[in-house]
Amino acid sequence: STGVDIVIKSEYGDALGAALASLSAAKHSAKHLYIGYSGGLDSHALLHLICTHLGTDKVTALHINHQLSPNAEDWQQHWQRV
Repeated sequence: STGVDIVIKSEYGDALGAALASLSAAKHSAKHLYIGYSGGLDSHALLHLICTHLGTDKVTALHINHQLSPNAEDWQQHWQRV
């Protein structure tokens, strides 16, 4: 345990809470996890949360630049730094 309690109060709270419970259960059985990473704030927060629970040695972030956003190049550069 990280010693951090996460309280989620939103319309997505139940779904996110269930996802976190699944992540905690998978902590010891997961060999490796590949995460789709856009480079945006929500994607970055999710990656950080998962790495905190599983450890960075079990996580690989994957980024595909589809060039659909005017920010796509910035997000790709951010992903490369992360």
